[in-house]
Amino acid sequence: MISSVFFVPTGTTVKPDHSLGLPSSSVGPGAALLPLLVLVLALPACSIFRRPSPRPPAPIVEESIPTQLPEPAEPNPLPPAKPRKPVVKPAPVPAASAPQVPVVAAYEADKVRSETKLALARDQRNSMISADVGYYLDVLSGRLKQGADPGITVVRTNEGVRLDFNESLSLTQDEAQSAVDDCRRLMPLTKVLREYEQTLITLRATVQHLDSASRPAVERRIREYASCLTNAGISNKRVLILVAEDAATDPAAMHVQMRIEPVVRGSG
Repeated sequence: MISSVFFVPTGTTVKPDHSLGLPSSSVGPGAALLPLLVLVLALPACSIFRRPSPRPPAPIVEESIPTQLPEPAEPNPLPPAKPRKPVVKPAPVPAASAPQVPVVAAYEADKVRSETKLALARDQRNSMISADVGYYLDVLSGRLKQGADPGITVVRTNEGVRLDFNESLSLTQDEAQSAVDDCRRLMPLTKVLREYEQTLITLRATVQHLDSASRPAVERRIREYASCLTNAGISNKRVLILVAEDAATDPAAMHVQMRIEPVVRGSG
């Protein structure tokens, strides 16, 4: 880098300076052009160290927001639904009613009961051994007392368990309504009797006078009780119906009693 520049006027003789170590022959007429040449070469070198001027920022273009939104495209219409075929439900099958329990005449009641218990005892599921009778009936009577209606008295006897319906049944009451009421009262009892299936159940209907005119109504009413048992799942083979006369009975009413006896193997 050159620190000093000297301009020599034209026509001036420059004496050689032996202190710089240059020979006298090196100084001549072209020495006057040397400072100008150095200046020309120094100008481009100075421009290299100049800081470039920053570029102007790009103009900001604001996007115009449309004031009116385009209308939404209409969805493709769905094809019309095919009409469904009407579901034809099968006609309900009427429930098969339980077989009617036969009515036993009073004079042959003991014989029929013995034959029925003997037939049930042939199946071990429907009978018990004699050693289990006492405990079996004690538990059964306790269960029946818990579920019995206040108008029904449960008594433990030597032969089994007896249920007395204290309120006499009117023979003139509407039979359809009476059947519903009777089954509602017997429902807690039928649940217990269905579990204790090693027994024979005898429904006894007592009226003051039994003749050809009153017998049909009496038998219909007592069969309603039997239907409440069989429709609840109690086998009709375990149920008997007995109709009897009693002079002390109200002439317009019927007294109902239920007797439950154990079915013991090997007994008749």
